[in-house]
Amino acid sequence: MLAAVTVGELPVRAAPPAGSPSDRAAATAAAARVTAEITIRHRGPGLPAVVMVRLRPPAAAGDGELLLSIFDRRGKVNRRVLEPVARGTYRTEFPFPSGGHWGYYLRFGPGQAGYAGAGVIDITPEAGIVETFTAVLHSGLRGVPPYVQSLGYAFFGGLAVLALAGVWAILAWLSSARGSRSAA
Repeated sequence: MLAAVTVGELPVRAAPPAGSPSDRAAATAAAARVTAEITIRHRGPGLPAVVMVRLRPPAAAGDGELLLSIFDRRGKVNRRVLEPVARGTYRTEFPFPSGGHWGYYLRFGPGQAGYAGAGVIDITPEAGIVETFTAVLHSGLRGVPPYVQSLGYAFFGGLAVLALAGVWAILAWLSSARGSRSAA
């Protein structure tokens, strides 16, 4: 069974090729699609199926983790944080107790700058069945420079400091008002 889910196109910030002097080469790369080919090899109902995820281009996630969730409407959730077994390739095992419509969600990358994809697939968990589908991943910060997220964290950190200073000032004022009342 082959199902294709297209969510959209996105710019990719691939890791620089081996021997590249800096990350600038990757940052100036032309926009490309980031896709994930997901292959499920079933061993039988209720038995763990081997799930392989191959990112294209393989350097899109660097050597980072990938979150993969596969779930059905009855509440069965298979969720794993995967480490790469090779550049851009991830492997895990999930049990599929029944067939039918299953949703999936996968994500990699830091914060909003990460890439994500989601969709619905039909699963047939009979022994020997191999199902393959492709998901197009999109970025939460399409076209936004990478420093913007850091600026956002700095801004909200500044707000937190101001809030704490305000609370401290109010407590100091209440303490001094209480002290002047007891002196009178």
